[in-house]
Amino acid sequence: MRQVETIIVGLGLAGATLALMLRHRRRDIAVISDGNAGASQAAAGLITPVIGKNLKPVPRFGQWLSAAIEHYRAEERTYDIAILHRQHARRLLTTSKEQCVWDKRSKLGLPFARPTGDANDIWPQPLAAGQWLTLAPCYRLNVARYLQHVTAQLHQDNALIESSLIDADIDVENGGITIDSLQLRARQLVFCRGAADQTNPWFDALHWRCANGEVIELRTPKTLVQRIHAEGYWLTPIDARRALFGATYNWESPTSTPSTAAREVLRQSFSKLFGFDPDICDQRAGTRPIVAGRRPVLAQAPAHDNLYLFNGLGSRGALTAPGLALALTNHLLDGDRLPPQFGLDNR
Repeated sequence: MRQVETIIVGLGLAGATLALMLRHRRRDIAVISDGNAGASQAAAGLITPVIGKNLKPVPRFGQWLSAAIEHYRAEERTYDIAILHRQHARRLLTTSKEQCVWDKRSKLGLPFARPTGDANDIWPQPLAAGQWLTLAPCYRLNVARYLQHVTAQLHQDNALIESSLIDADIDVENGGITIDSLQLRARQLVFCRGAADQTNPWFDALHWRCANGEVIELRTPKTLVQRIHAEGYWLTPIDARRALFGATYNWESPTSTPSTAAREVLRQSFSKLFGFDPDICDQRAGTRPIVAGRRPVLAQAPAHDNLYLFNGLGSRGALTAPGLALALTNHLLDGDRLPPQFGLDNR
């Protein structure tokens, strides 16, 4: 039977980032993945300092961003890859309510947004009239490339176990974790399975509300050099001739299978904003694991101090995954206290 220090179950943004950090600390790990990256497979990887229709500043944005840049840039330097891209971003306020929110926010001081001119210099097609804001700093993580990179490193270390896993296969003992079906033992196990963890028996007190999210990839008639946020949607460049547009929220039937209904909603929304039908070349779907309180979960199981849950990163996963993974790594290896605001209480 193979013995490792830590088992990670799941290889989305949370599991992948934790695996890299433990690997950099030269820890012996095993990552179990069924090949489904959950919400990460549809994630655009957007890092933005303000969120939502109310232009709410992301709490502790500077701290999260510092940890994220340090982590992603280190991977880029070490392996000569490009995964984190700085972007110029603009947001269009099209309703009186949005304008009112901006007026109130600007009086209080909103360092990450400022008024700017129209968007004629970044996209030739018409958008609705309204007030444009410039958002900064903004980045985009190439999530697919990042996950491919992590998968390659795990394969190199013989640390990736490509298999499905049911909870009944996990035997939790005082001295460790045993998974007989995989001939695997470890001191501790971290669940990073996204929406699949809503049935996790060791964390059954959590309340989940999962939502399906879909995006479309399209060919662009002209290079898009800035990200655009408008009317609840965003358009972000991938390269000189491709962009992503999204995203939908479906609370009724969360699934990771792309739907024709979501494709049509996105097509119509794009056409309304830009005045022409998108040339769609791909569609992606994922199930967002949204936990009560809408905060990430970074916690020990109530009855077992060697079981952990790292989940619920939401739309800010590219921003918060490195900081949270670092906190969990320091706890597992150095005994540092986990941040209490991401625990199981007060949800």
